[in-house]
Amino acid sequence: MKHRSLLQSGKAAFTLIELLVVIAVIAILAALLLPALASAKRSAVDLNCISNSKQMLLSMMMYVDDSNGNLISYYQMIDKNPIDTLWIARLTTNYSASQGVRCCPATPPPTPVTAWKAPSDDPLQWGTADYPWYWDGSNIPYVGSYAINGWCYGDAYSEGFGPENEFFIKLNAVYQTALTPYFTDSIWVDGWPNETDAPSTDLYAGSDSMTGETGMDRRTIARHNYKAPGAAPRHVAPGQPLVGSINVAFIDGHVTPVKLEQLWSLYWHVGWVVPKVRPP
Repeated sequence: MKHRSLLQSGKAAFTLIELLVVIAVIAILAALLLPALASAKRSAVDLNCISNSKQMLLSMMMYVDDSNGNLISYYQMIDKNPIDTLWIARLTTNYSASQGVRCCPATPPPTPVTAWKAPSDDPLQWGTADYPWYWDGSNIPYVGSYAINGWCYGDAYSEGFGPENEFFIKLNAVYQTALTPYFTDSIWVDGWPNETDAPSTDLYAGSDSMTGETGMDRRTIARHNYKAPGAAPRHVAPGQPLVGSINVAFIDGHVTPVKLEQLWSLYWHVGWVVPKVRPP
């Protein structure tokens, strides 16, 4: 029996040129759609981070309310001895049992927590724009990617972190609640920003110092509203514009992204004077 070709049977076939055109159209559509999908994914990460920040803020405000308006202390006194629990262990134990709430979706936690490894290119061996910090000061390992505003430790002046008159000791001492940060994205668990603090030149790893600065440089990371945290600029010349933003949870209860360039316009401590020009 003789086999008839498609043309002989009356059925049309694609030519090579037609197939190439179809492939080219698919490639163009994919090129157009992929950036939109990536942008949608980043937007979802940003929204989930805001949700996490709100939950942490709610936990902290419950703690403050139970403490009669006194802001959380740096150390926890147990049997008249100061125990290094900071804010992390206390909120976890009594107000929020979820480890994941402390991790921005851009910095997924390792499983188990003890699998955490210091970033190879991070001089501080803390966190980065896309990797969480690790803290075990209370002999229990924790990971996270947010920091408390150190000026909201009600007693940290006694530890030498700054003058007493610059700390918010009680909630009613905060006079700019809508502009005073409580929690932010960060490479470490806390920090004490000052008006003269320069940003980090590395918007991926944060602080440039091997010893670790204690101010704004821990927060100048391009975690949000940029291409992707892993693509954050590694070498920003002094005085050059800072890209990206971090999410900030304010004492009045709202959470919003704040551009890195605008962090100095917030009121971080008592008596904060907004600088006319952002420190280079």
